[in-house]
Amino acid sequence: MRAALRTPARAYTWSMRLLALVLVFLLGQLAFDTAFTKLWPHVYPLLGLTDLTNQQHPWIILYANHAWEVIIALLVIVAFGGRGWREWGGLVLKQPPLSLRLVRGFTLFAILSMLALHITLRLLGTPFPLAVNLTPLDITAHLLFELVVSGVSEEIWFRGMDQSILGANWTGVLRMGKLELPVAGMLAALVFGIGHLPFTIAPPWASPNLANPFTLLNAFVAFLLGLYYAWTRRRTGDIWAAAAAHGIFNFVSAAVMIALAMAG
Repeated sequence: MRAALRTPARAYTWSMRLLALVLVFLLGQLAFDTAFTKLWPHVYPLLGLTDLTNQQHPWIILYANHAWEVIIALLVIVAFGGRGWREWGGLVLKQPPLSLRLVRGFTLFAILSMLALHITLRLLGTPFPLAVNLTPLDITAHLLFELVVSGVSEEIWFRGMDQSILGANWTGVLRMGKLELPVAGMLAALVFGIGHLPFTIAPPWASPNLANPFTLLNAFVAFLLGLYYAWTRRRTGDIWAAAAAHGIFNFVSAAVMIALAMAG
């Protein structure tokens, strides 16, 4: 059984389509990155921390950053979704058994693919850069973030907010055999991939980090995963299977990196 996305009753014009794209991109990049970066130096000392370069506990800014992300996304979902904002934004769990089956199948894929990728890169002498301090507190907090926070917060944003807004304007579906990908979900996946590029007030191509091959690889993998998350959103009618799969993938990736780093 496939649940279709519901769209608001109001009629959207081409100007609203343009507004949706601007909203998705500008809020996703400028407000989320630049504004938060400006606020963070004032918040960090309130937590009793003194290292403003964020090396003391790198995971703290991740929690704060994604809390900011959820607040913005929920405000936009409420504004665009009207009275039925929870269902419109995919926040109502529709098909638990189907979601569980999708997540269970994806978990095996995540484990095998991440093990293969990280071990291959390590053998080539180019492992992913590790942004985790190898202390019990930092490892635990980072893995908890990846498993629970990252998937839920980013799926509320990209599949809950972005795909819902875009789906109100682009209702087409790309069919490849039995696989059906919503056009809105493909656009949201593209934004998801772009969002993994270094981007503040300057365009991503102006960042020296873009020359790092891992930056481009990370963005490309994010785009591919975004297509899968978009498909699960269409298949189940909610964001929760995507959120669980997202969190599992990030957790497995981080766990493999940490394990390899600790093994030397």
